[in-house]
Amino acid sequence: MCKTLLLACCMTAFMIRCTAQVMRLPPMEDICADLRKAHTDTGRADLMLNLALSYVFKPGEYKSDLDSARLWGKQAENINFRVHDKRIAAKTFFVYSNIQRESGNSAAGHEAIERSLALYRTIDAPSDMGEALIEETNYFSGDDDEMFKKKKINFGEALSLFKRAGNKLREADALKNLGDFDNVLNVDRRLSMKELKEALAIYTSVGFDQLYGVYITLANLCNEEGDYPNLLRYCELAVKYGERTGDTSLQMSRIYAETGKAYMQLNNFEKTISFEKKAIAIGEKYDTLDYYIPMVRDLCHSLVRVGRSEEAIDVLKHIDKQISDRKRPLPDFQQSAYLSTEILVYNGIKQYEKAGFYARQDVLVLKKHPATDYLYLFSSPLVEYFIGTHQGKEAETYADSLLKFARATNVMQNVSRCSYIKSRADSTVGDLRGSLIYYKLYKRTGDSVLNEASSFQLAQVQVEVETEKKDNDIKILQQQQEIQKARLENSRVTIIIIVVGVAILTLLLALLYGRYRTKRRLNNEKDILITEKDTLINEKDTLIAEKDWLVKEIHHRVKNNLQIVISLLNAQTEFLDNPSARSAIQQSRERMEAIAIVHQKLYQTEDNTLIQVRTYIYELVENLQDSFAGARNIHFQLNIADIDLDISQSVPLGLILNEAITNAIKYAYRKGEYGAVSISLRRTFGERVELKIADNGKGLPPDLDWKNSTSLGLQLINLLAQQLNGELRFLNKSGLEIVLVFKPTWYTPSATTAPFSFSS
Repeated sequence: MCKTLLLACCMTAFMIRCTAQVMRLPPMEDICADLRKAHTDTGRADLMLNLALSYVFKPGEYKSDLDSARLWGKQAENINFRVHDKRIAAKTFFVYSNIQRESGNSAAGHEAIERSLALYRTIDAPSDMGEALIEETNYFSGDDDEMFKKKKINFGEALSLFKRAGNKLREADALKNLGDFDNVLNVDRRLSMKELKEALAIYTSVGFDQLYGVYITLANLCNEEGDYPNLLRYCELAVKYGERTGDTSLQMSRIYAETGKAYMQLNNFEKTISFEKKAIAIGEKYDTLDYYIPMVRDLCHSLVRVGRSEEAIDVLKHIDKQISDRKRPLPDFQQSAYLSTEILVYNGIKQYEKAGFYARQDVLVLKKHPATDYLYLFSSPLVEYFIGTHQGKEAETYADSLLKFARATNVMQNVSRCSYIKSRADSTVGDLRGSLIYYKLYKRTGDSVLNEASSFQLAQVQVEVETEKKDNDIKILQQQQEIQKARLENSRVTIIIIVVGVAILTLLLALLYGRYRTKRRLNNEKDILITEKDTLINEKDTLIAEKDWLVKEIHHRVKNNLQIVISLLNAQTEFLDNPSARSAIQQSRERMEAIAIVHQKLYQTEDNTLIQVRTYIYELVENLQDSFAGARNIHFQLNIADIDLDISQSVPLGLILNEAITNAIKYAYRKGEYGAVSISLRRTFGERVELKIADNGKGLPPDLDWKNSTSLGLQLINLLAQQLNGELRFLNKSGLEIVLVFKPTWYTPSATTAPFSFSS
């Protein structure tokens, strides 16, 4: 089939291969929260599989994520051995396909997705089956038309399933990919445009704003149709939405490159230079030299056109070094593109000797593929070189191939430019008649292109005028809004003054009335005095009750505020790549959770001054188990006396436990090693309490001075022990044993203990 604008098609195909077609899942923390509340086996298994997929789709390629995904998938599979749910079985195979593919085991992954699809075809689960069909396309190999046709069939079937399931977002994803496929396959540009616009409408209706991939494909279609106004409009929209999301992937590189090319077609070379530099910068970051060579050509062409040839030569030297460093030749298509760039630059500064060096290499590449028209896409600088050095025969030969390819693309601007080159080549060999014919063709097509460009520039000016007018209208509305705000503020101040005045007057009246009542009480009988005393006692009880309620409310709000801070730390962790920073935030979060539990206990109990230490320690240990994956291999033995402590001692005690248990989980055992941690709290003689935390791990290094350690955890334990006025000891006894003895401020009458044991 005709290779229409091969470069654009190659870039589109590249993006289809690189765009991850993954399920859209809730945040991982929401899935975990739902899993804790799930009551049915089927519901728990489904959430476990979603959690497994979250680890697979997690940014970055880490073996630990895939191991976590396998663990959750296996737990879901074990549950399904009991319930025998076909949908869960099919989804399990779908999860295993993703895991195996990410692990590089394509054969096992392909087998898993085929088993998943076989099960889905026996049940009614349209959305899940659509996801499985899309996953199957990841195993279609090759870059030929047949591969894209197979993918298109799967996405078409998935589209119908997503529509039936009412899954709007995935319906739009499928439409977007179908539009890409139809564009690459050159089936029907109008159909491709229709599919992309339908996807755009659905994305907009559901509030999805990552639209830059859709916009750049629409721009590519407009370029092929010669629709220059919409070409630039869609390019600018793609840039706007891409930069808004902060994307720095190769998709953003493609967007910058296509936008630069659009401006180059309108002879705005400064804009082209700006966008192509951004595109190349991203390409260099991903080390994809083959991919961004055409961008280098557009950049150098624009630099030469604005008289910045020396800068273009610097760019070529930079690329020469990259080609030399990679120690493998460029593919013929990219090599021809780069050689033509070298020729173009040296033609521009009339250094034909250097241009000839690269021209001879380019001729050798082209001769290797005499029947491949699209390789002549970049041969115009070669023709210009032959014309400039009066090699008419060669100029005419390559001008014929160039014009043939331009006519095949059916892009008016290409035909106009190549007709002009052909006219000059015919003139070089003395064919004045042919030169005149092609010059007339150049003028005719050139005028058409010029009219389109002029119409676009006029439309652009009109858009700028309308935009400026709207901006002025917005400014006027903003000024009016500020005036209205000022008026409302004045009204609010007036109302506040009136309310304060009424309150003061009411207070004065109340005071006067109170004095009047006081005088009356002095004249009453003894029984009236007794009644008033009873009333005062009742009022005092009420005030005490109100005070207790307020104290509980304060503890409740402190706990809620700490939970907000913990949630913010959790959210911040998702945006950090530095392991030390993530670890520091996690440790801070665990310390805040230890304090939050204290306040939770205070507002949940009748006595809001004391904490039941036993239930507090149980909950603290459970939270730490949930926070660390390594805690699953550790057995916790708790032996806690029924002792109450006030908040001034409960918080330091909880933080000491937090630091000690965290250190045991993280450092006491090797990865995958099983261990045991025992925690006891009991009364001792002399109205004192002993806290003991012991593990059977590797203990502290013999030369470590725990009293003067630089470790933040050990420093915290020391400081908190001093705050409790306690005696602290660290002992290496088949592991590490931490003993703290302190005197509580108050005891409950009971001194019984109740052993409690649980393990991960």
